[in-house]
Amino acid sequence: MSALDILAFTIEIQSLLPARVNGVHAPHERAVVLELYTYTKGQVSLVLDASGFCFVSQSRFKTITKTKILEGCAELKGAWLKRVYQLDFDRVAVFEFSNEMSLVYELLAKGNLILLKKTRVISALEYVKVKERAIQPGEEYKPPPVRGASLEQAVELKGKSAIQALSHAYNAPLELLEEALFRLGISTSSDPTSLDIKAVTQVCLQIIEEVKSAKLAPNLVYAKDAPIDFHPIVFQKDAGFSLKFCQSFSEAIAEYYEHEMSEKASQQAVRHLLEKVERTLSSAKKSRELSQTYFLKAKLLREVAQKLVTNHDFVRIALLSLQEKKVDEAVGAFKALGFEVVEANPVKLVFKADGETFELDPRLKVFQSASEFFESAKQLERKAQEALRAAQKLEEEAEKLRQESNIEIVRSQRTAVVKKRWFEKYRWFFTSEGLLVIAGRDASQNQAIARKLAKPGYTALHADIQGAPFTLILGKPNEHSLLEAAQFAASYSKAWEVGASSVDVFYADCSKISLSAPSGEFLPKGGIMFHEKNYIRGVPLGLSLGFVELAPNEVRVSTWPSLKRSSEEVARLEPNGLDKNSVAKKLLKLLQAARDDLFTRSLRVDDLLPLIPGRSKIVN
Repeated sequence: MSALDILAFTIEIQSLLPARVNGVHAPHERAVVLELYTYTKGQVSLVLDASGFCFVSQSRFKTITKTKILEGCAELKGAWLKRVYQLDFDRVAVFEFSNEMSLVYELLAKGNLILLKKTRVISALEYVKVKERAIQPGEEYKPPPVRGASLEQAVELKGKSAIQALSHAYNAPLELLEEALFRLGISTSSDPTSLDIKAVTQVCLQIIEEVKSAKLAPNLVYAKDAPIDFHPIVFQKDAGFSLKFCQSFSEAIAEYYEHEMSEKASQQAVRHLLEKVERTLSSAKKSRELSQTYFLKAKLLREVAQKLVTNHDFVRIALLSLQEKKVDEAVGAFKALGFEVVEANPVKLVFKADGETFELDPRLKVFQSASEFFESAKQLERKAQEALRAAQKLEEEAEKLRQESNIEIVRSQRTAVVKKRWFEKYRWFFTSEGLLVIAGRDASQNQAIARKLAKPGYTALHADIQGAPFTLILGKPNEHSLLEAAQFAASYSKAWEVGASSVDVFYADCSKISLSAPSGEFLPKGGIMFHEKNYIRGVPLGLSLGFVELAPNEVRVSTWPSLKRSSEEVARLEPNGLDKNSVAKKLLKLLQAARDDLFTRSLRVDDLLPLIPGRSKIVN
């Protein structure tokens, strides 16, 4: 991101302030994500990635790696983000919190995140000490020195080209200077001495003012169906490319960068596994090499022993000569057999064959010495086999670890950065006729659905039991869709937990509901008033679970009412039976048997638990 991008981001985020920090995560070692609750957008994620990107996202993030800066930022939990501003039109943004702490986001050099208490450093992603300043615990924070002159100043240009001279002279991003030159019809390679500097800086200031006044037109620049850049406003120099406009600048940045962030998270998640694979393979290689060494030594021992046996009489005479201290005769005899004698005396004979050293006792019979060599060869062969089996076992372990890392890559990509559709924060399914149905997971979501999404023409449903989700059909349903939604509302109600097989469900057009009771009537806190109730009696409880493809390569494991028939159903659930954890384990096996791919193999029991209403039995 450039300084202009940082400016646009700090301007845009103002609409979300104040925002409470509900959690802190680190999807990879150079990023911190603050989970924020905002009055205007609900829960959002503030991503501060020192690799070069900061934005607000609807995606959810998980901690993949623990870092010092993450530990420090844990103190921000519960505090309110009150103020966000840019320092000196530089690539630096400051986030101030209600507990006198600040988080400084610097996109200089390798990038840094610096946590301050008042004005002193508590923690940082990178600790540095240079002539101008020190980023060290306890040190007073000093902003980085400003590079170049302000655009309001007149300076002398020096350089081979206009763009080079301008970028060296001014504290301004390269893309801003390029755009200013383009709008003035000046080539970036033109002679800097011929430039009307005031005209160039004036256009730059106009663009900055356009961003400051929040007149944004966030866009992604595409070339050959792939995004190559993003901007807060339309850059005229991008006229030859196709543009995709976004609702917010953060949305444009997220679309550009979140996939790469997911890749970084997955690499971080499997790094220790891949390192273990390398260590295991290295051990396997050593075991194979050791096995080969043993086999060769055993083979040589057998060859030496066989030569002694084959030349029994000749060797016996040589050994007798040695016992009689006729060393030269003995050495000559062994040399004739192809052995190099290293040491020879009446009690010890040391000789070499193919570079290996062997020793025998001249006082022993030849067959006895050969037998000892054969036995040593057998022992080495056993060791060779053991080393070979160890190598094969290590190689199998490495392959399992490699497969595990492949699965973990998919899992971390799926969980570290979870880019969900807006309706996935709720319980949801699509009816047989394609209408979206959502239901609250708790009282606050029930209220949010009724307050923000319910409108005349939509149908609201509620099981006739205390402890049931407010359910909404986004559209006017036919009779079967209405039954499907009723079963969904019933199945995620208290009726499932108490083991009921059916429950009544009432419904009404959203024009007939409200969040307040008529005068003289009482509505519990968080309740929703139905001013009209149409009943569907004895709705059976039942859910189907399986795969739902929201778009190509965008698969979810989800539930829907069993009244809706689907070829993607893997299992059907009814109330009563096993506890949720036991059911989730069985469902996981069924899912992995039904679909053998990395996505399904990356699933865990924890992914399925939120889908199960309570004690259940699997019926098919």
